[in-house]
Amino acid sequence: MPRVQSAKNRGVNLELFLPIIGAIICMSMARKRGRGPVKWFFLGLFFHIFAIAVLFFKGHADGASTNPALEQVFQPSVRHNPPVFQPTQPQSGEVDLNSLRAAVRQQTNESSAPTTGARGNNGVLEPERQSFLDSLASTLATINFGPVPATTARALSQVWMDLGTTLVFSDLAGGINENSEFYQCHDDDSASAVWFYPISTNGSANSVVAEFAVPVKRFANGGQMGPESVALQQWVDSQPRGGFAQVVLQRVDPGNDSVLMVRGQCNPNLVTADSLGELCEQVRTKAVQLRQTIPSSLGGIWI
Repeated sequence: MPRVQSAKNRGVNLELFLPIIGAIICMSMARKRGRGPVKWFFLGLFFHIFAIAVLFFKGHADGASTNPALEQVFQPSVRHNPPVFQPTQPQSGEVDLNSLRAAVRQQTNESSAPTTGARGNNGVLEPERQSFLDSLASTLATINFGPVPATTARALSQVWMDLGTTLVFSDLAGGINENSEFYQCHDDDSASAVWFYPISTNGSANSVVAEFAVPVKRFANGGQMGPESVALQQWVDSQPRGGFAQVVLQRVDPGNDSVLMVRGQCNPNLVTADSLGELCEQVRTKAVQLRQTIPSSLGGIWI
């Protein structure tokens, strides 16, 4: 009898763990294929091996890229329009995509165009998303990209509009802050926001890239006073390089303070409705790891 009971217990345990294992495998495969990891997590939870098989044969989503260019890292540059490093509530009259999360319909066919998830059955955008999309043009007219040539300003404007449109058509929660930067949140959590916006790495139109960033800690006086600043820079320099998300120490105004941040830069053409979530998640994951590993002895103020 004990052996029979033990076998039954093992069977029960296996039945409990199979859904979880299937869900984790599906979520991991979905991330690598440019598909919605949350959706496939639940599909794996309920359908196990069948969901894994379907995801395997579906392959990579349209617009998802496994090209190494997706991992390209550009040289650090001075941003003409410094980012706002604290989440802010949307201005009065603006539409916040966080409120649209519940309204987003499940994509019935992920192999179709990236805009399918944000549209109804008749192909028309949901009213809230259409309002956000309509507001982009009026917001763009108020943005000052800094002292750059007219050709560069036009290139930055075009990329800004493209990024906002991509956010509208993606299946993600996010919005725009008072500094006209877009942000994407994980599970409607504003503390997990990843900012993304266009910059020109050398002031020319040809060097415009999409930058993703998560600020982690702020250091007074640019970290230029005392031995602590040397230790800080040495610690930053010791961080592993390679991959999309990088640890950088960036000077910001006012006061010439420095912000320790995780940043990724890529060709704007690689930012699609399918890849936007993965790019944000890479930067977000690196920022979480950084918060756990940065020595408290370096000082600074958590952001």
